[in-house]
Amino acid sequence: MIEKNAPYAPAAAVIGAIRAYRERPIPTPITLTVLENLEVATSIAPRTLQALKLLDLVDDSGMPTGALQDLREAGSEEYRSRLAEVVRAAYSGIFAYRDPAIDDVSKIEDSFRKFEPVSMRPRMVRLFLGLCEEAGLIAATPKVKVTRTTLGRSERSNGRTRPPMAPPRTTRSNDSEAPTVAPAQVEHIPGSEHLAIRGLLMTLPPVGSVFPDEKRREWADAVLAAFNLIYLRAPENEVVRGTPSHGDEGGEIG
Repeated sequence: MIEKNAPYAPAAAVIGAIRAYRERPIPTPITLTVLENLEVATSIAPRTLQALKLLDLVDDSGMPTGALQDLREAGSEEYRSRLAEVVRAAYSGIFAYRDPAIDDVSKIEDSFRKFEPVSMRPRMVRLFLGLCEEAGLIAATPKVKVTRTTLGRSERSNGRTRPPMAPPRTTRSNDSEAPTVAPAQVEHIPGSEHLAIRGLLMTLPPVGSVFPDEKRREWADAVLAAFNLIYLRAPENEVVRGTPSHGDEGGEIG
């Protein structure tokens, strides 16, 4: 009889292992490797083996019990009734108060509140209902709801209660509280978005480092060439203050 820790492996894996043992030779003891050879995923093989033990179908060493032997020897019509006996015996504490054939699924879920671990309770219920369906105790497995708490993301963290998350603040007009300060805007430098200028700025050495005169002249010539590429010149009969004329193309900057 399951008392404190209820199995929570996928019903398909547990039922698949039972059916495989009925239909073909299975090496014993039943181990994780044996289950994986039965196409049980490696990640759920430990839970499946634990479920078989808690259902009293294999013992602690992995050897099949008399109940599993009976399921192997049972004919097609007898198989369900014998599996029903296994399920009723394993979950006797549940059947003492609940009947999955007539009780709402929420009542079935409540009856699993005594089992650990808490985060696995929805899976415990799904396995229980899946076994009940396989045994013919219910017509079909109802849907089990999963909440934030049952998923393991409960309010408790490291043994302490996590305070509820504060609701987002809304901005109100004419509020007595201090206004929200907008983030500072980065000043836009004209021409800096052009790829040619941006590339040249990236070639500058760090501020305060050595920048040889020869490299300065090369960089200044490159900047002047970039200016000639991206900016229009003033008409020949008009000289704009601060703008070099046609004859200044070879001059230095700075």
